[in-house]
Amino acid sequence: MATRDDEGLASRQLARRLRAEIEKGSSYPPGARLPSYRQLAETNGLARNTAAAAVRILESEGLVEIRGTSGAFVREPAGTGDGPELASELVAVQRQLREARRVLSATEDAVAGLLTRFPTKGE
Repeated sequence: MATRDDEGLASRQLARRLRAEIEKGSSYPPGARLPSYRQLAETNGLARNTAAAAVRILESEGLVEIRGTSGAFVREPAGTGDGPELASELVAVQRQLREARRVLSATEDAVAGLLTRFPTKGE
């Protein structure tokens, strides 16, 4: 019996294969419909929910759009027409991430310092 970890690994592996095919553009160009969950599961020897999880991974990455009962469709590549605006947004987000990391690191250091002052059993 497959465990959740096995299913997670299988869905990530399927997502990786589909991503490569999408990025290549020959099998699944923008606008193309991906095979159904059932077809993906049968073709790859997986459970249907594992195939669905793989497609949801691609959706979270912005590569496909899941349209209710219609299926999953390959999206247009990001950045077509956004150019400089998108680049400046990415730089701003990168700056925010650096600041968040700095604050998190300082907070972790403060907690570690406080923990050293915390009395242990027997004191």
